Amino acid sequence: MGLQLPEYGGKQMEVSCTRRYLKHPSSVLFTLEHNLSPDPAENTERVNPAGFFGKLAEMQVKMIVTNNALLPSETERSSRPWMWPLDYEGLWFAITHKDGGIYFLGNPVIFWINLAMIGVLFYINVHHAYLSLRLKDPRYAAGVLYQTNWYLLGYLLHYLPFFLMGRVLYFHHFYSAFIFNTMLTAGVLEMIVPQGPCAAHAVRGAFVGICVVSFLVFSPLAYGIPVDANKQTLGYVKSLKWLHTWGVLGCAL
Repeated sequence: MGLQLPEYGGKQMEVSCTRRYLKHPSSVLFTLEHNLSPDPAENTERVNPAGFFGKLAEMQVKMIVTNNALLPSETERSSRPWMWPLDYEGLWFAITHKDGGIYFLGNPVIFWINLAMIGVLFYINVHHAYLSLRLKDPRYAAGVLYQTNWYLLGYLLHYLPFFLMGRVLYFHHFYSAFIFNTMLTAGVLEMIVPQGPCAAHAVRGAFVGICVVSFLVFSPLAYGIPVDANKQTLGYVKSLKWLHTWGVLGCAL
């Protein structure tokens, strides 16, 4: 191995074939993945190629080892997985003292609704099992419930592994699980909306309206509204700080 690459290279080791490293053969390791020689040496170690599941297991182990090596620096601000579904803390992507900044924050209304819908889905599963086994009268559409439970499984598989990681974590790591959580919310709404077209359309329309309004309210902060323009703008940005942990205007930094 050669010299260590700088920051833009992820501080990985540079591959080098210079002879000066052959003085310490124990520090040099080459892996041959394909050999075109028709007559390999007799003392060549033969390694049987791993199967699909062997490669899959090896890849998972390597990813865990590599991720655990990515530790935060002393001045770096990271977050923990329990904070993400609560929208407990955002992340500054860009900040300037003259023009303002871009604060990466999830839409709190959608985040909290998604979190509540996980509890609602748990209740629906228990209620459905009771009605099916005891009363033989399932109330919920089995197909929708089955599909929504798959969304829950996808959410857990994309979220829970972060609790086992020792690497530096950021808020945006949650967004793969957030997609499954949002689809889960849609499935739960489909099961709990009132019967009848008028009532169902009213509930769906109200939910979409809440999402649109909450997006419009927080979009100036997410898109980097200038905070030094006037006192009215400054007051509006301050009003968006619903939780004391949100770093709006740098108050939580």
